[in-house]
Amino acid sequence: MINGFKIFLISFCLSLPFWWGINIFQENTEKFFYAKISQPFQQIYKIKIPLEPIKPNLDIQVKSAISVLINSQNKQKILFRKNIDEILPIASLTKLMTALVSFKIYKLKQLSTVSEESVNQEGNSGKLNVGEKLSVEDFLNIMLIESSNDAAWVLSEGIGTKAFVDLMNIKAKKLGLEDTHFANPHGLDSSENYSTAADLAKLAYYIAKNQSRIFEITTNFNYEVLNSDNSIHHLAINGNILLNQTLKIIGGKTGWTDTAGGCMLLVVNDDRENTFINIILGAKSQEARFEEMQKLINWLNL
Repeated sequence: MINGFKIFLISFCLSLPFWWGINIFQENTEKFFYAKISQPFQQIYKIKIPLEPIKPNLDIQVKSAISVLINSQNKQKILFRKNIDEILPIASLTKLMTALVSFKIYKLKQLSTVSEESVNQEGNSGKLNVGEKLSVEDFLNIMLIESSNDAAWVLSEGIGTKAFVDLMNIKAKKLGLEDTHFANPHGLDSSENYSTAADLAKLAYYIAKNQSRIFEITTNFNYEVLNSDNSIHHLAINGNILLNQTLKIIGGKTGWTDTAGGCMLLVVNDDRENTFINIILGAKSQEARFEEMQKLINWLNL
């Protein structure tokens, strides 16, 4: 019995190095394989996958710009921004609010008379004559298509220009345009006539949803005011050269003064019926406003 126990004890002691070696080999083998297996997962974890496609930076030579996407579910997203809250003069983009108020307070067939004061407004577009009577619809088309300052003034005179401009500012407040103020109906330079790209995007969105007729007018290449014998009395020609492009343009408005520089608002749809509101303020010239807007359109792949 004692001899058997001694033999077992000796055998156990002699086997310890063998089992110890096996355990070390197994431990090292497991570490090796786990390291190899986990390495790819560690590498994947370190890779940052962008949530959206990365676009190249856009070098746009304007003071302010914005592009807003509105999808089919009416969700909005800013795709591009540059100084969108900077308060700037907006030139004839002012006329979008003039049109909005006019649609609210006048009937389209209502007649208005061209005053001497309206004809004396700076700028020669519209070529209206003192004393002639045209409909509100005519004046709206001449103002929006040819950016006529005298037509804008005529529209404001229907209730008195000061009262009309007050309504423009009241509407701006109702729409939440906190950094916007109007001093006149046409947008000629005034320290009290200003807005921001962000506010103008809100205004464009409201017009598209609630008074789309304004944008429809701005997409016309021209507008004819006819005499009783159907001869042309006035011919308004659209100065927006981007209308010649293959874009699905919903609406737009151009503007220019020496102080404001080149300004432009353009609303377009893509093939999936997403809407893009694009605004630039403060381009270097009248030609540059189209060039810089085209840069933005190209960047959006529209």
